[in-house]
Order: sequence, then structure tokens, then C-alpha cells
Amino acid sequence: MTNSDTKTKIPNDLTWVVILAFTVVWILFIHSRAYSTNEASRMASIESLVHRGTWVIDGSSFDHTLDKIQVNGQFYSTKPPILSFLGAGVYAVLHHGFGQTLTWQECIPDLLETNCRAILELDEVSWAHFFLVLLLVSTPATIILALTYRLARRRGFANWSSLLFTAVLGLGTALFPYSTVFSNHILSSAGIFVAIYVLLVNQNPTPLQLGLAGFAVTLAGTVDLSAGIYLIGIFIYVLLVYRRTAVYFFLGGLIPGLLTIYLNFQITGTPLPPQLFTQGYDYEGSAFLTNPGGHRVSGNVGEYAFHLLVGDRGLFSFYPIVLWFLYGLVRAVQAANMRTRHLAWAYAGASLLYLAYFVFRTHSFGGFGFGTRWLINPVPAMALFALEPSLYRVKPVLNTAVIFLVGLISIINTYPGALNPWRSAYPLFRLTFTLPEERQLIPVALSGYGSYTHVSPEIRSSFGANTVHRRWFDARSSLVVPQGETWWFIHDSTPLPPSLSAPFGLDVPQAYALNADLSETAWQWMNTFANEVYQSPALVPTSETAVSPVPLPLSFIEDGDSMALHGYQSRQDDAELTIITAWEIETREYPVGERKIFIHLLAEDGTIVAQKDFFAATYETLFPGDLFFQQQTVLLEGLPAGHYWLQMGVYDPVTGARLTADGFDRLLLQPVTISQ
Repeated sequence: MTNSDTKTKIPNDLTWVVILAFTVVWILFIHSRAYSTNEASRMASIESLVHRGTWVIDGSSFDHTLDKIQVNGQFYSTKPPILSFLGAGVYAVLHHGFGQTLTWQECIPDLLETNCRAILELDEVSWAHFFLVLLLVSTPATIILALTYRLARRRGFANWSSLLFTAVLGLGTALFPYSTVFSNHILSSAGIFVAIYVLLVNQNPTPLQLGLAGFAVTLAGTVDLSAGIYLIGIFIYVLLVYRRTAVYFFLGGLIPGLLTIYLNFQITGTPLPPQLFTQGYDYEGSAFLTNPGGHRVSGNVGEYAFHLLVGDRGLFSFYPIVLWFLYGLVRAVQAANMRTRHLAWAYAGASLLYLAYFVFRTHSFGGFGFGTRWLINPVPAMALFALEPSLYRVKPVLNTAVIFLVGLISIINTYPGALNPWRSAYPLFRLTFTLPEERQLIPVALSGYGSYTHVSPEIRSSFGANTVHRRWFDARSSLVVPQGETWWFIHDSTPLPPSLSAPFGLDVPQAYALNADLSETAWQWMNTFANEVYQSPALVPTSETAVSPVPLPLSFIEDGDSMALHGYQSRQDDAELTIITAWEIETREYPVGERKIFIHLLAEDGTIVAQKDFFAATYETLFPGDLFFQQQTVLLEGLPAGHYWLQMGVYDPVTGARLTADGFDRLLLQPVTISQ
């Protein structure tokens, strides 16, 4: 195609329909807030840049992410900084101009009818997150699809077939699920796509067009480091084919390239991006201490490659339409047009190296996500090579039927990923047809892990595509016991104290994975707890004020959500008073906020002289029937001798409002005497 071809007016141009239709699709499926550790890592940087003017993420509401490094005692995101830098610009406008604020809020799409989609959760949505996704992720996807439609029309395809091809690319590949969350893959694939598009449709590109191609593919390589393979491949092609003007490609790439180096210096003090700053992973509690960036070689490379392409996480299993795109690329390397042929060879070579890197240097398929998200990058640009009219001249009806069939399968496969991109699932076909199986519920409780993906991949793979219900707790002061057989994953940075481990015979001080049914043991232990509390008309009972015993359990209820106190234990010495409370999660009403349990030591005049308020789990991740034990310690040192009372209760930390149990907003546990 010549430059003049690109200026030809398209009859009945429906580019605006493509843009409008896919913008509506993104709006319908964008999620209401960031809910993965991957997104949290970037959101932490964006929030910190706008609120505190620093890349340091300490103090961010997203700093729980495990995707972080430590430099000079401070934590930073591991993610390449340029997308977060662009996001900070957008967020600054949203925050300062429209009063929108990024905050972390747990979201479990599989538990909600809304699947945490913004359009269905208008009361819960973080509009700052919504517009960050729409502008920096969904919009690049829309550009890919609009340009795909335009190239199809310019090459003589009818409107209906151009729209069909564009729809299958947009809804039947990983573009769909990963355009609904804040990740780098769509922007990266858009950069590669634009570079190939410019060089494919302009056989004699102008300096400006070469500069645009260089800018786009370099941006891709700075947003996603693995996409640098395409930068090298395309640069070699430009250098060999456009020797005299290749400098413009280089100059275009300098803009994102130099900016990224400058941002890297701000974070690591070196040109290295955070992800490659290996010494930054060497800190207590690091999830990547032994394999910086989370990458290591698979134990079985052949099996891993099989599943990467056609197995459980296979590119062609989830998106069989990519086979047609690949066919177009294979035909393009044999094209009569020399420049098209050379460009196809450059792209095919880069794609093989890209695939080889992930086959031989990784092991996790991109973590706990839908399909293999790493393989998004090659797909949109590969689709351009399938827009060659000669592919459809032989048996056009059969070709159209095949594309329609594999496109339909691709769309059916992709739809569940759009509802929750951060989960694994099986495609309809994995080399051979698999009959649908009823999924089991696998209870999992995690402590010290910022992401489920950091659990042993061998154990996770044994779960298959069954539904994994994850509870998050801090084992240093609590223990969650779901009903029935459960998996516990406890990191060595959050060891169980003896007071919580001994009743279950868990004499393991370091990190471990445990598969057991502890529910019967938990109930037996709970039966040894004090099962009576007190109420009094006075804030602090005195000898003249009667106290009334109240039997347990008592349910603390708010908006249909309830948790019941079944009992407590206490242990006192001269220095501290330790209370263990035993709870049962009764009913859940999603979405729900967090909870805190308060323990107050009251002096005779009602003054709170010592207290401990917290909830050592992510409350929204607990399920009905779960038992929850929490240990809280108040310090007694320095308190005058005398008589005190211990009170406890539950409150919402966002509103500060106490929950009530049978009309009581606090319960008196026991009197406490401190001797001289």
C-alpha cells in the first residue's frame, strides 16, 4: 500500500460507530475499583505522586501490595514508572479539579452479581479509578480497533465484514478483559500495533510517520519491558529498509526512552527500572526474595509451553481466532511486496523471541489472571497481516464461516474474563473437548501474602479451575477457621503466636502450607471460653451498681451483615492483659465495609486508660460459617493500682459508628484489678 492509499476517502465510513460502540462496551465492563495487587502497585505510585509528590508508596492506602521494592529503607512500586507517571497527570486533574480520590477498597467480583462493574455499583465506584482505566487503558484499545476497521475498509473489505473482523478482535481476544482494569498490557500492545500499522500502510513513510512509529514502539517497551523485543526487531527493520531516514525513528523513540530513564533515576538512583533493581527485593517479607520480579524457569518447560499455547492457559485455547491472525502472518512472510514481506519477517522473528522468553524464563502464566496476559502484546498487530484480501479470495464462503465460528468461540471464552480478569478459568476447548464439570469450592486462608499468585504455583495448579474462596488475615494476632477442609498459607513474616497455634497442635514457627479440617477442634476450643458477659446502666459498675449477666453468643448486626461473639479468654500479668475473642461470621451482605473490635480498659470514672482497636483480617473476605479468633493485648504498665472494667464492642472504622448486639453498643467482659 502506498501513502496515497491512506488518504483515500472511505465510502460509508463507520469509524465513529466503532469508536462509540467500544466506548460503550468499556463503560459497561470497567470495574469499580482496583482489587488486585497488580493494580494496587500502580495506584500506590499514582496516589503518592499526586498527594505527597513522591514515588515512595509508604503511607498509601495501596501500600499492602507485594509488587514493591525497597530502596534506602523506603518502598516503591516494581512497575515501570511511565504508565503511573501518565496516570498521575490524569489523577491530578480528577482530584484537584473534580474532588475524586483514590482509596483501596476490597472487591471480590465472583461473590457479587455486579461483578464489581462500575456501572452497576454507582454507590461504590471509585470514579478516579474508572476514568484512569477509561482514558489510559480502554482508549488505546479503541484506537487499535478503529485503525483495524479503517485498514479493512481501505483494503476493499465491505462494511459488514470489516465490522465483523473488528468486533472479533475487540471482543474475542484478551483486549476485552484487560481493557476493564488498570494494567499496562493494552497500552503496550497499542504501541506495537501503531508502529506496525504505520509501517505497513505507508510503504514510503515520511519522517513524521517514522518518528511516530519509533515513539509508539518505544513507549510500548517502556510500559512493558518485555515489549522491548519488538522495539529491537522493528528498529532493525527500519535501519535496513530506510537507512537514510531511520534517524527519525530513533528520534521519535528518544522521547519516551529518555523520560523513562529519568523516572528510573528518581526511583532506583540508576537507569534500571524498578522491576530489574534486584537488590530492592532483599527485605524482610519480600515475596520475590529468591526470584526478583516473580520470574523463574518452569520445572517442566515442555509442559509449560504446551499449556501456554494450547492447554489450560493457552493463547489459542482461549482465543482461537488468533490462529487466523497467525495464518495471515505466515502468508505475509511470503508476500510479493518486498517491504511487506520484510516487515512480516521482522515481526514474526520478534514474536518468536518474545514467546521464547516467556517459555524459557517464566513459570506462572502471568499470575492468577485470565488466560496468559503476557501474550496480549503480539495479537493486535498480528491481526493486521490477516487483512490481506488475497486470503479470502479462495473459498470465501468457507473462510467467512470459519472466521465466524472461531470468532464466536473466542468471544464466548473471553466474556467470563471481562467479568473478572484477575482469576483463572478453563476455555471451552483445551486441545480436545472437555465436558463441563461442577466446580468445587476450595476454602483458602492467607496471612502475609499480598497476592494469591505468590503462593506456590505447584499447589495452586492442583486446584485447577475450581473456585478458590480466599480469606485474608494476620496470623500474628488472629486465625480464621473456615468450615470443612481448608488450605492455610502463612508467611514466615506473620507467625502464629503459641496462644493461637497450641490449641490446634500447630507447632510450626516458620512459613507453611497446611491442608486440614480444623473446624471441629475450633468448636471444642471455643467451648472452653467464657460464655457470659455483662451489662450495667452505669458506664463503669460500682459496688452499688448492679450488673446483669448476658449469655453468649450475641450477634453484632448492621444492614443484614452479622458476626456473633461466642466467648472470650483472658490472661493477665503485671505488664499486660491479653484477650482472645471467638467469633462466627453469620450472614454477609455484599458489598460491606470493614470492622474493628475495640477492647477498652475503663477506670472508675469512665476514662479509657488503655485500649486496643483493630480487626486482624480483611472482613469483607470472610464467609458465613467462618470462625475467627482474635488476640488483643492492652498494656498495664504505669497504671495506678485500683479496680477497672474491661469493655469491648465492634464498630465501622469508616463511619466510627458502633454496631449493636441486642441493643447494646458495648459489652462488659470482666472487672480487672491492678495491684501495687
